[in-house]
Amino acid sequence: MTAKSTRFFFCGALIFASINACAPYLFSEEAPATFSLKACLEYGLSKHPNLQQADGALKSAEAKIGQIRSGMGTKVNLQSSFNRQRQERRRVLTTSRISLSSDDLIDSSSNSLTVKKLLMDSGKTNERVKSGQLSLKAARYDKLWQEVLVASDIKAAYFKALQAKALIAVQEDALSRYQVHLDKVRSFVEIGVRPPYDITKAEVDVANSQVALIKAESDFRVALSVLAKTTGIDREIAVESTIKNEKPGFPIIDKETLLSETLQRFDLSAASCRAISTEHQIGEARKGLSPTLSGGAGYDWSGSVTPMDRSWNMNLSISVPFLDGRLTKFQIRDAEGIFQSNQAKVQQLKLAAKSDLEVAISGVIDSFKRLDATEILLRQTSETLKLAEGRYDAGVGSPIEITDARTSYSGAQGSFITAFYDSLISLTKLDAARGKLPEEINFEF
Repeated sequence: MTAKSTRFFFCGALIFASINACAPYLFSEEAPATFSLKACLEYGLSKHPNLQQADGALKSAEAKIGQIRSGMGTKVNLQSSFNRQRQERRRVLTTSRISLSSDDLIDSSSNSLTVKKLLMDSGKTNERVKSGQLSLKAARYDKLWQEVLVASDIKAAYFKALQAKALIAVQEDALSRYQVHLDKVRSFVEIGVRPPYDITKAEVDVANSQVALIKAESDFRVALSVLAKTTGIDREIAVESTIKNEKPGFPIIDKETLLSETLQRFDLSAASCRAISTEHQIGEARKGLSPTLSGGAGYDWSGSVTPMDRSWNMNLSISVPFLDGRLTKFQIRDAEGIFQSNQAKVQQLKLAAKSDLEVAISGVIDSFKRLDATEILLRQTSETLKLAEGRYDAGVGSPIEITDARTSYSGAQGSFITAFYDSLISLTKLDAARGKLPEEINFEF
């Protein structure tokens, strides 16, 4: 074996070993994590981007209050400078015609310490602080409202995923029944009890059922993707059903009580705080021509030789603006316009909240009515299917009759499951319209 072939052999062996070592990581897929409803809510309410944005806005509002209050705080400034100057001897001799010492470097320094404080600004800072505090309160309400929206969306998306998963089971059951029927038809045709056409019809039913199953599986994958996005999870997930397959009880709907709860939603409270905050902005603008009083003190020491020259000063100044080019007038108009806009927004949100409540109540009533109707339909189609299967086995039924019966029964199963989870989703939306967090949340954030 030559040296060149030996190198190729070792290189090939090294590449082969590397591929074998990395294969489990390159070609294996990470199993999706299984989430319960509570786990989704916990994850979403701790890491969802919308809540992170709301938390950032809350921190910003807190910081702005500190910035406003700093305007009345004491400011201390220390300033120091050093200067070294070199004089050219020839130039000095030419211009002054006198003899200088041999030292041509001159060092000098200047230092100062100043203290300033705004003593009085006619209440402008106080108005800004009150406005900032209300803005901070509004930011807190905004975060609480975002928690309600995120939790409601997660719960609804979770029920949608469970609904899609249950519909897969319906289609799998239908496919299994059609496959059993196909095997039965083949045995009937072999002994001459049924014509060959029945096999063709049964095979078509199996094919149609397979197509329906493929669509149900696709819908389930889409529902899982929507759930992951709604929860704020950036990987594939699976759902764990902890829902009891019991018919939910119809809630007591007292519209006056529900409306009273709805009008106390966090988004309405936030809008009201912003409207009141604008009133303080108007008060601040009206004090635009009010006097301000400030004081200060300073201490300086500077020079090129020691001891340095020293000085100190104290001052008290008052500023009384008389003309500002009508700036204050237009600032007041601007604040009043914002106040009017914020008040209108509060009224708009109240109308929207009432509409949300009406839609949610209608959704609850509709879903529970459909649930009752599909429950009866499921029972009837089940009995019809049993009769059709018995008639076919007895040789008096037709393949079309049993296909219709199976299709009706599968459709009734799907309608019942859809109505069942729609009723749970409608209750979730009713809680959201009232501004309530889901009952599954019993932990601190």
